[in-house]
Amino acid sequence: MPGSLRKRLLVLAMAALGACGGDGGSGGPDATAVSSGAGTLSVKLTDAPAAAEHANVFVTIERIRVHRAGTDDAAGAGWSEIVLDPPRKIDLLTLRNGATVALGELQLAEGGYTQLRLVLGQGPADNTIVLASNPGVEIPMRMPTGVRDGLKLIHPFRVGAGETVELTLDFDAARSVVMSGTPEIVPLKPTPQVSATTGGEMVSKPAIAADDSGQRVNKPATAASTDSGGADPRPLLKPSIAVIPTISDGMPASGAVAGAFDDDSANGATVSLQAYDAVNDTVVVKRSTVVDGRRWALDPVPPGSGYQLVIAKTGYRTVVLTGVDVAAGAAIGPVSVGALEAATSLRAASGRFDPADGSAGKDARVRALQRVGAGADGEVVVEVAATMTPVATGAFALTLPVDAAKVARFAASPLAFAAGANAARYLLEADGLGDSTGDGVLTLDAVSVGQPGSLAITARR
Repeated sequence: MPGSLRKRLLVLAMAALGACGGDGGSGGPDATAVSSGAGTLSVKLTDAPAAAEHANVFVTIERIRVHRAGTDDAAGAGWSEIVLDPPRKIDLLTLRNGATVALGELQLAEGGYTQLRLVLGQGPADNTIVLASNPGVEIPMRMPTGVRDGLKLIHPFRVGAGETVELTLDFDAARSVVMSGTPEIVPLKPTPQVSATTGGEMVSKPAIAADDSGQRVNKPATAASTDSGGADPRPLLKPSIAVIPTISDGMPASGAVAGAFDDDSANGATVSLQAYDAVNDTVVVKRSTVVDGRRWALDPVPPGSGYQLVIAKTGYRTVVLTGVDVAAGAAIGPVSVGALEAATSLRAASGRFDPADGSAGKDARVRALQRVGAGADGEVVVEVAATMTPVATGAFALTLPVDAAKVARFAASPLAFAAGANAARYLLEADGLGDSTGDGVLTLDAVSVGQPGSLAITARR
């Protein structure tokens, strides 16, 4: 078991004995409660992979607000908050493979709480990106109107007397940064540290969900039309955040999965834990990270059964392990699949997303889904690749393997791989990031993809 996972589980075990007290928090009346009727809320931050062109993604966090159930939100009642003084500017891309940063703790009165509000800085240097092609130069990001007053994270939880609740905010940089085209380079002080169908068709056409069981926020509720980009060349920050309970009622509430590879072929690959819901025909990426130094770790992970562990890298065959069960307080691994196998053939799938309302911007997350077969837990549909479209153009480009995925049932013993179904057959699903943008789907056979840039995904209207 990796040292970082062993350390976290030890911390969780200590918390289960009954942790109380806190530091770094301030706020309303509930925040000062220290009687036996009080508990502790601890908030941490972690990250999923960002786009390859991003060397850094900085966000500045000023405070986390917490709302008590049964109080009047509209009247401003029932709020307590963790204040970061001074505000913390954090590079999300340093928070991978189980790395987290503590944002603070808060004493709360015993009872239920309905939501959190993550308040980001508003200064020109507060939220920035650095491109891999232009290292050391920070580019300011703008934010939609609905984010400026604090990002609402609906996540009901309960604090018990003398108990600790720990919540980890999974800030997905890959979903959160939308390029507007050619960004304006503004030097700042460096911070240390469808409706169309092409080719064959799949067995069925699942509607793919881009949120994490209703917890991931990627559609700000009040985005003005100016948020779509227009002539503004700055990248757009549309935060996509999932709330993962890591300690609940003083007990561990999440698990972890880790693994390693035999050589450097997998470095830079995306490793994700996914769930396919056959009833609602949806795929959800629960957690994801990138392989670094032949190793990877997904920590924390929401408990669940029948997950798919998906390993994907451009130029290589997709690897899918089915039937992965994650229990609270347990760490799985190290998982080993040896080395990645180079694909014999690749195809570029590129084109444009046409939103339902062009004035709302053309930004969407385009995902390539593949139905790789049926396992002991039922149908297996996975996300193989994904990309964000620029807000101004809606252009997307994915490079997909023609080879069948390598699929095996997860086991502690050597894995028995077989070729997955629907080789080269994909469903491209575009999830518009605004309610007026819409979403659409496009089926394609990668063997017969036509001219580059010829694909068109038209949003359902």
